[in-house]
Amino acid sequence: MGFARSAKRLGRLLVTVVVTELGLLGSVLAQPPVCPGTATLTVFVEKPSATRDVSVDLHGNLAADAVTCAGTGRTWYDQTMMCADSLCKSERVVNLQPGTWVHRVRVTVPGSATQEQAKRVVLVAGSPIDVSNAVSWTI
Repeated sequence: MGFARSAKRLGRLLVTVVVTELGLLGSVLAQPPVCPGTATLTVFVEKPSATRDVSVDLHGNLAADAVTCAGTGRTWYDQTMMCADSLCKSERVVNLQPGTWVHRVRVTVPGSATQEQAKRVVLVAGSPIDVSNAVSWTI
């Protein structure tokens, strides 16, 4: 009788340990990993028009459904750039949260309607020397 009682207690203890470990594992898996850093973005604009000095409004935000790591980077940006040449490059947009972003451009070229475009692009964490995050637009 003593052996059966001990085996029963051991079985309950084992079930308690397994349930506890699964609960802890679930809470660890539910936490996103920590980001290894922030992302830097460069925007390129191709302007086949002969019009000089076009103002380009750039906007972006981390997508609402983005799966990302836990970090401290910014989740949005707004920037205006002047585009005088046929290919223009923005200043770097720094300190962004890695993940899926929605990038938008808005521009009005004299003599045409306002253009608005959007695209989803993943930004990867890392130094601009090691990682190239770029979005290109044709206006």
